[in-house]
Amino acid sequence: MKVLHLSSRTRLGPGQWPPRPRVPSRPLRAFDITRNLPTEHGARQQALDLGLDPLAVDTPVYSAAERQVLDGRPAEEFFAAARIGVAHTDTAFTQRLTALYRGVLAPLSGPAASVLDLCSGSDSHLPTDVPIGQVVAHGVNEEELAANGAASSRFVQDLNARPSLPLASASLDAVLCCNGIQYLTKPEWVIAEVARVLRPGGAAVVAFSGNCWAERAAAGWLGRDAAGRLQLVARLLQGAGLHVLHTHSVEPDQPGGDPFLAVVAHKPPVPGAASAAGGAAGRDEALLLLASTDLDPVATARAYVGPALQELDLNVTRVTPLTLERWRDSYAALVEDAVELGVPRSAIPALPADANPDQIRAARDHLTAMMESFLSAGL
Repeated sequence: MKVLHLSSRTRLGPGQWPPRPRVPSRPLRAFDITRNLPTEHGARQQALDLGLDPLAVDTPVYSAAERQVLDGRPAEEFFAAARIGVAHTDTAFTQRLTALYRGVLAPLSGPAASVLDLCSGSDSHLPTDVPIGQVVAHGVNEEELAANGAASSRFVQDLNARPSLPLASASLDAVLCCNGIQYLTKPEWVIAEVARVLRPGGAAVVAFSGNCWAERAAAGWLGRDAAGRLQLVARLLQGAGLHVLHTHSVEPDQPGGDPFLAVVAHKPPVPGAASAAGGAAGRDEALLLLASTDLDPVATARAYVGPALQELDLNVTRVTPLTLERWRDSYAALVEDAVELGVPRSAIPALPADANPDQIRAARDHLTAMMESFLSAGL
């Protein structure tokens, strides 16, 4: 089992926490998910403008203005000072968070369980009585990650600069997010990646308090009240194809304390597929299920071609370096899928490091044809 945990910071100790932002209270409105939705062309163009995958997100939730932050420095620079041992939330918040994690992770736990703690720091707040075989910690401060005693491996990445996760599809059993979502300027694409890396039946938890560094949070977050933020998170999860199970909204125990807000969702299981709980083997159960059935080999092979590689068939007029990098990364993932199917790696032509769109498209088509032939032969 693998779990993805998105966490960050909410409050430092006395004298260390910046003043809480005075955000004007907004009246609670009826939540209308269809209100002001951009057209398909608008969604694709916004994605291309951001150097992102236009097929990964049907409808952007933030407008361009809502993605703005007051301090746009790279995350590694803004969070350069390590805050090891600093309490970012009060004790009541942490206890509620750990209790929620326990309830979500217990059914998925086991010696092969694996957790990815995204936007993490020196503490993941995971329950110690739930066995998890591996904890992968992501963050923007290497020193803090090194101090995280729950982590068995770590990586540093600014998700605002590159929202794609360096993880295999359907390789995690849960994604946990605590106080990190407010700092994401492209949350739709990050949550789409969360959905991608979750195994069918996997869980996602996004939790947050009422505090944040206002100069670093997205304008779209600061402009919403607590109820609006819960709705925003639910919409992000639903937009990525996850099913929201329930929400939590608990007022602080005492004045000045941290409110506890969270949304719990899960990835729908594949009908007829075995449960992935407990770290079941297999990189992508959904695709392996396809490969084990009597479906047309052509359709099965094409099912492995993800949204980024499908984008090559669109009339893309502007190709940024980030877009090219995403296409190359997606082709590399397709190579790994082919190898898992049994296609010899030595038979797969290597993609040049500086491959252009035409070369990537040709390599994609060639490899897909190899996979079709392999499946047709029943090898």
